[in-house]
Amino acid sequence: MAMNDGALTLLCSLAADFLEGRPPRPPGGLSPEIPWERLSQRACDESLVPLLFHLAQEESFAATIPPVLLSAWKETYYGTARRNTLLLHEVKQIIAKSRGRTHEVLVIKGAFLIAALYRNSALRPMHDADLIVKREDHQELAGLLMEQGFSPCGTREEIVRHRRLGRSVFSKQAAGEELFLELHEGILWSASFIPGEMLWSAPEAFRLNDIEAFSLERHLHFLYLVAHWAHHLRERAPLIWLLDMALFLREMGLSWDVLTRLAESLKLTGALFHLIASLEDAFSVSVPEETKNRLRPGGLEGLLYRLALPHGSLLSLWLTNPLNYLLPPPGLLEERYPGSARSLFRKRLAFLEDTAERMYKIIIQKVRPRGEKKSSTADEEISLPGVEQKRGHRKR
Repeated sequence: MAMNDGALTLLCSLAADFLEGRPPRPPGGLSPEIPWERLSQRACDESLVPLLFHLAQEESFAATIPPVLLSAWKETYYGTARRNTLLLHEVKQIIAKSRGRTHEVLVIKGAFLIAALYRNSALRPMHDADLIVKREDHQELAGLLMEQGFSPCGTREEIVRHRRLGRSVFSKQAAGEELFLELHEGILWSASFIPGEMLWSAPEAFRLNDIEAFSLERHLHFLYLVAHWAHHLRERAPLIWLLDMALFLREMGLSWDVLTRLAESLKLTGALFHLIASLEDAFSVSVPEETKNRLRPGGLEGLLYRLALPHGSLLSLWLTNPLNYLLPPPGLLEERYPGSARSLFRKRLAFLEDTAERMYKIIIQKVRPRGEKKSSTADEEISLPGVEQKRGHRKR
């Protein structure tokens, strides 16, 4: 993380104040040379505008903020609350319907983070809600979503491809908002995966407003967030994702020993080590030295890590188990192509073909002319009056 950016340093300091439950220090006293418009735009880039407005309830902080920006932050804060409330309502509905048919659903990522950790639907922007479902229940739960007014997203080819990968994406218009909800049969990122039997081995209950819902076992869920963050470093993961994981560590009582052993089994020690370094850098999160020493890459692995550090795409590749791109294990192939009758050899060929296609898309995005707009349904832009919009925030 480039902490030589004054606006980013200030945002990290304010987020650390939130994590520790202390009043925010007035920005003017910290770094008077940072223009407010620049800080506001950077907060927009990092999906932290709602948090800034929340902190602005402290009078000493609010008194330093230009009224036009405070008004814009307020609009974003309540807009986030409205959108998240609508999405969480849809999640509650599908959970209630699934229980009536004895189907199991696991709530992950944004919906879980908002309900279980932030406990305030306005604080944390969420583009879509993600649910893990069992393969045998997928089709019926997709039908229940369509009964709720959702429709499949994408072209026919995209829908078929997503379904082949055990994933379905749906959207719905509600109260002027376009809501997205995704069903996943498993968890895959890049060339790594979490085995299906681990997902359902020890689900944990939490309160989703007024109902009981279930999510992944907490250590497994945390490592999934780590892997998801590491995978997106090739583009640029927003600061809110680091804040999610810092809050997860503070609130969920995780064991570093359990986390480390699980990371070793999932080949995510590099990603966890880099996450720890980033949390220490951003929020001064304290982690036992024994844990860092156990995770720290050494030898050739350490050399490759240091070489990859300045390059987001290379770093993301290194952190997410790159050898699996060339020699994907049978378990990964089964997760990637569930129910396929193809031989192991043909699955390996299909995997290499899919990987080449993804790499080609990444390269095309890198060389796209600066003025050409990316087409994506996975990003949502937050616009602030009076502030130039440069980029949206990614979903989680």
